Amino acid sequence: MRRIAFITPESFLDVDLPIVKELNKQMEFFWIVTFASSKRNDQHVYSPEQIKEYSRLNGISHLNVLCPYRVSDPRRIKTSLHIIKKIREFDPDVIYFNSFFDPYLAVFSRVFLGKKKSIIALHDIELHPGSDSFFHKLSHWIIMNSFSNYHVFSDSQLKQFKVINPYVRTFLIGLFLKDFGQLKEEKTEQEGGKINFLFFGTDYPYKGLDVFIKAVNLLSQSTNDFIITVAGKSEKFDRFKDLIVDKSIFDLHLGFIKSEDIPGLFNKADFIVLPYYQVTQCGPLMIAFNYNLPAIASDLPGFTENIIDRKTGFIFPKGDHYKLAEVLGNIVLKDRIGILKMKVNLSEYVKKNYDYIKKTEEYLDMFLAVSE
Repeated sequence: MRRIAFITPESFLDVDLPIVKELNKQMEFFWIVTFASSKRNDQHVYSPEQIKEYSRLNGISHLNVLCPYRVSDPRRIKTSLHIIKKIREFDPDVIYFNSFFDPYLAVFSRVFLGKKKSIIALHDIELHPGSDSFFHKLSHWIIMNSFSNYHVFSDSQLKQFKVINPYVRTFLIGLFLKDFGQLKEEKTEQEGGKINFLFFGTDYPYKGLDVFIKAVNLLSQSTNDFIITVAGKSEKFDRFKDLIVDKSIFDLHLGFIKSEDIPGLFNKADFIVLPYYQVTQCGPLMIAFNYNLPAIASDLPGFTENIIDRKTGFIFPKGDHYKLAEVLGNIVLKDRIGILKMKVNLSEYVKKNYDYIKKTEEYLDMFLAVSE
């Protein structure tokens, strides 16, 4: 039986939770989860205590590693060496890193664990705007060029990576759906039957909330028979205040969204809106698929390879708020029976393309290939 060490930074726990339980059933499994312990307890999507209990209930051998320092702080070297020590003591056949929680761990992993039996998950081949400082660029280069095996999550990311590093072994396995639990109550009609459009997640500039607001302003000139829900962390939402024309149609949930509150937000919505300027693969889209919520998204490869335009969702030209307003208007002002049909189509698409048994087998095949 293969021995697998599986390392998850807390920011990717929603990616790994669906898979670790299944992998643990089929191999000797050691799960290391790294946490930024400087966060307040209510700022963790999953707390260290929740992961400890999850591991206990599922019989997973696991270790929480807490780190109070910033990513660039050299004091993290000690923490990285502690993780390396624990991995070496386990003596795995394969080591899977779902990203690195700092560049020190990447360097020491390459030096002390070697490059041949490690698999590195790459979530962003191209760094997002705002994450392209010299430190981030250097870290990114080290990670992308220091190992023999990589895992990417979409076909568009695979093509990008092969241009940068064509000679390493790269596995393509898509994301699991992101499940934050059962809905506490059945979906209820909005006040007056209004359509609810959801923007979810931290409003980084590349996510295009400005495009969404401009489209809403256009639509509000002809109807206000809809609600815009904006939910997620926002350090500078004031930059949008002068842009919003009709504040009465906005339902704002600004701040950290707890995992137990996510199902309710998606339950109340009719569509998730993803007006991004840039995307690799999209976590909110995987949440939406889990709760059978169609998406309206810009025409980026990370979306077009997952959304069938006008069948399971809608695609509009990136940055074009006029076209987005047209899509939103067609939904609000025309026959809404089409929404129900789209949900049926989406449910069938998800069942066919996001089967967790098949994805688990793909992970197992990847581990077997590296350990041979």
